[in-house]
Amino acid sequence: MTTPAKQLISPGGPVTPNRGSLRRFATPGLADAIFLVVLLRVVQMGATDLFNDPGTGWHLRTGLEVLATGEVPAADAYSATCGSQPWVATQWLGDVILALGYVLGGYTLVAMGTAVLLAGLFRWLYRAQVSCGGWPVVAALVTLAAACAASIHFLARPLLATFVGVPLCFWWATSYARGQAGPVRVWLLAPLAVVWCNIHPGVLGGVATVVLCGSGLLTQAILTRSAAHRRQRISRAFLLLFVGAVMGMTTLLNPYGVHWHAWISRLMGTSVLSRYVSEWKPLHWADAAALVGAALALLAIGTAVVRRRGFTIAEGLVVSFWLFQAAQSARHLPLMVLIVGLQLGRVLAGIRTDSPRLLALGRRIPLFSPGIRDAELRSAGGLVSTAGVAVLLALVGAGVTLPALGLGNAGPPEQRYSPGALAYLRHHGPQGRFFNDLNYGGTLIRDVPGLPVFVDDRFGLYGEEFIEHYCRAVLEPDRHAARLLDRWQIETVLVGSKLPLCGWLADQPDWTPRYQDGAAAIYARLPERQEHTP
Repeated sequence: MTTPAKQLISPGGPVTPNRGSLRRFATPGLADAIFLVVLLRVVQMGATDLFNDPGTGWHLRTGLEVLATGEVPAADAYSATCGSQPWVATQWLGDVILALGYVLGGYTLVAMGTAVLLAGLFRWLYRAQVSCGGWPVVAALVTLAAACAASIHFLARPLLATFVGVPLCFWWATSYARGQAGPVRVWLLAPLAVVWCNIHPGVLGGVATVVLCGSGLLTQAILTRSAAHRRQRISRAFLLLFVGAVMGMTTLLNPYGVHWHAWISRLMGTSVLSRYVSEWKPLHWADAAALVGAALALLAIGTAVVRRRGFTIAEGLVVSFWLFQAAQSARHLPLMVLIVGLQLGRVLAGIRTDSPRLLALGRRIPLFSPGIRDAELRSAGGLVSTAGVAVLLALVGAGVTLPALGLGNAGPPEQRYSPGALAYLRHHGPQGRFFNDLNYGGTLIRDVPGLPVFVDDRFGLYGEEFIEHYCRAVLEPDRHAARLLDRWQIETVLVGSKLPLCGWLADQPDWTPRYQDGAAAIYARLPERQEHTP
């Protein structure tokens, strides 16, 4: 841990952290407050947004089947349209971890695990900023703002590994590049990549981060005038580039070998996703989360320009890369704000002022006094955070239901995934060939396992042409629905109540509703129409 050279409100001498590790652990601080705020909010999301994703269901079922059989799937067994075709389950290990939580404690325990992971991530983000010499109150505000922006993708899915992995790659690589950390942490990224590539393909983002950092440091070395500094930076740059290359090669250590890479390449080349799927679309800068992310990025860049410090070439390359990725696809916004949040700790480190008004404010309001920085540096915290997790786990174990905290009612939100429609299909089954709304694909795979789905969000499996036809039929039914339903000889349709296809079916004389509520509707083709279906 480094100590700041300057104080925000008034100058002071260096702070020596308390050497008693137990005492530091027991001393509460802002880090604990941030942890508990994020923890409680994410647990609460377990009943609304944490499982509000089309793929959660098939991730769970895949993990359960791997646990039951001990085998990683090699072919699709869930769909009627692609059944038995080769399928690369790139997130199989993440699915297993998700399934283990589900087996041990249902959706509630999965929500708890997700909440602890995310709360720990943002607690670390805060501590990283403070360790740079950042002012604790500013670091806390930056951390909470980053959490708000990243929350658009708070989901109980294997992608959480990338939420942790990419910022960790950035922090360890750039700290080594600055000479603030030894090479051990950089070397640890290689075995980390072996596990990560079997949990989530976002490991490639970690590889890109390390390689960009090494490339930036090499550029910085070339521009360095001092021969000694140049040699030192070149040595570090080559180590980073070598570790990045090793990380890339370790991605071959998966059950599918090079087919893993071909599958991801196929998925990334599916251009239709950026037109129809919200998380793949370019970032909409008018959204609240995007505005917060943009504000953090502008704060980092603007403050660095004014202070003429905080960014190295390596860090600038990585931040620019993730800014570009976030602009291209909304799903990258959380990674961008996490990296920018870490960088803000460096940019805002050691700020001080001689303003009489700010000095007076610091004397009157404890949160704005220099003493709080000293206290945060002396404490590591953790006891309060651990106690908070223990209390929640005890409540879960006792079966206590607290809807206000999300305890006892975690799971796919009923306002989007109709329990009544799923129950109808379990008891009555579809009439003839079945068509489902993509948003219900994963839920059907998990909750109605005997029913092969028409489509789900495993986009690499279905291919660009199929997804294009599906999206047009659902969103522009007047022009495309009849053709698709006739082509596949569909006789039963499950569709979200708010989609255009639902309204179109309601107006068709040859379709009749079998079930309907505020979330979904099930329509069946009338018998007289079935006789004329090609």
